[in-house]
Amino acid sequence: MLISYQRKNMKKQKNFLPISALILSFILCAAVFFVGYTKFLGLETEIDANYPAFLNQFPQIFNFINIKTWISGKYPTFPDKITEIFIGILYLIVNILYVLWLFQAQRNYSYKGLKFFDLVKLCFPFLALAFISYPLGNDIYLYLQYGLMALNNYNPFLLRAGGFSSELYEFIRWYQTSTYGPVSLTFFVISAAFVPVSKILAIYLFKGFCLVAHLLNGYLVFRLLKKYPYSEIVTLAYLCNPLILFEQVGSAHVDVFVCTTFLFLIFCFKCKHYLAGVLTIWLGFMAKTLPILWLPLATAFLIQQRRWYSLIFAVIGSLAIVGLLTITVLPTKEAWWSLLNPGVSDTLGPLADTMGSFHRILATYLRYWPNLTSQFKMDIIAKFKLFTYAIFGAYYLVTLIQIPLRRRYSEDNLGLDIGWVSLLLLVLATPWLMPWYASTLLPATALNIDDRRFALTSLAFSMSSASHYALLSTGVFHSWFVVGFPILILGLDLIIPRSQRYVV
Repeated sequence: MLISYQRKNMKKQKNFLPISALILSFILCAAVFFVGYTKFLGLETEIDANYPAFLNQFPQIFNFINIKTWISGKYPTFPDKITEIFIGILYLIVNILYVLWLFQAQRNYSYKGLKFFDLVKLCFPFLALAFISYPLGNDIYLYLQYGLMALNNYNPFLLRAGGFSSELYEFIRWYQTSTYGPVSLTFFVISAAFVPVSKILAIYLFKGFCLVAHLLNGYLVFRLLKKYPYSEIVTLAYLCNPLILFEQVGSAHVDVFVCTTFLFLIFCFKCKHYLAGVLTIWLGFMAKTLPILWLPLATAFLIQQRRWYSLIFAVIGSLAIVGLLTITVLPTKEAWWSLLNPGVSDTLGPLADTMGSFHRILATYLRYWPNLTSQFKMDIIAKFKLFTYAIFGAYYLVTLIQIPLRRRYSEDNLGLDIGWVSLLLLVLATPWLMPWYASTLLPATALNIDDRRFALTSLAFSMSSASHYALLSTGVFHSWFVVGFPILILGLDLIIPRSQRYVV
């Protein structure tokens, strides 16, 4: 009787965290759907009521030279601070429950022998809620706007989103040229083709692409960890990670394709398909800019492995891709520059071009010095940016040089180096830091769960990024926590003796 009671009690304790997370996720999904959909209906009704007058205010195409890149206040993410804090706290609690479950699951590992489809069934409720959830931000409308521009034979890398009138014009906040490459644009175009039928259908079609990409990423994690005893639990943890589900599937950010790029790159290299791996990096770059930073690291790996023929073909293939892009969708230097996201700096200036970063902390404290001129403050911010870029560049260069010199260097080492480089870039050198950026580190975390320093630091960064909505109204404390918490965890790992270190 006592043994039976203890087993039932342990089972209840084991199920408490997943059930609690599921209940809160359902409430979060309902809240986000209500906020997003009611905003959509409200603005949709307003546009429909004044649609002829709306179209007569400007021609179909503006002179894009005279259109500024700016942030519209007509369609904010949250209707008020109370809603923002409520949703932010719910989201943060779900992430905390997830971390607690992660440590609990490590101690009570009972998923051995499960197939990938079985793992998908286990986290299906969370996947379904993420798909049902209406996108929280406004990026999805910008994606569809770029798709509509391409459908109307206008190049979104040359013409600003604010220079094209459409049914979605009033929904977008960023009026700049596209920072997302031709691969992402392809998905934008397919989804935007359904905008005349239904905007909601177009939105959820793109969310469908994001969900499929996430499932593919989970499968790649499962395959890459197949020889490891913990492959099932890590795959399950990746599939139901709340940051990924909320930002990549729920809000439909293209960062999900960056994760696909990383995982497929490591998969190709492990299978000795090096040319395919390099081409994957280029495909990732044509989805979002970040993967291009991995190309020199992959090149150094090929040199270390003495894969000279693969290296030659990779160089030829890279030059061919650059040439093809130049004669098609990126014909000018301005079009290529568009991929580097210059819109924020052009819009807000050095003092405001910051969010959740050390740059925001510095910019905030500079405002307490009224005797300093604005130009002097701008100079300080600009020099600080150069300083952080210099630190990142030095670390990147050292990593790059060390790869060919190491006697033993595997695909796993390459994945870990990519993870550290991306982490340092985001935490230290990125002035404008949004919560979904951290989700791109989680594939590297999954594949390098044995490296406790990187795993704990990246998980800490994911947790601090998940606090974005809850802490956004707290001012500079928001930035201190977002970038300070992962630095704190990294520092603790460095100073605590190994025998006393926490166990993941």
